[in-house]
Amino acid sequence: MIQIAEPITLEKLLPLIEKLSQVEREKLRKSLETDLTAWREEWESIVAQFHNAFADTPDDEVMRDLDAALAEVRHE
Repeated sequence: MIQIAEPITLEKLLPLIEKLSQVEREKLRKSLETDLTAWREEWESIVAQFHNAFADTPDDEVMRDLDAALAEVRHE
């Protein structure tokens, strides 16, 4: 089993996925789809972390941050 010393984040994962060949991406996609239940549970866990992280943040502040992030993504 592979042991990872630090958490894997989406920001770290996406560049690695982009380096995969089309065949490797397809294998990854199929692997994720076959284990959809575990994937959904993991996704729900991640979403719950976001809910907890932003629970005390006013909606208008979250929306401003989201709008700023979207504007940055669209600009690049």
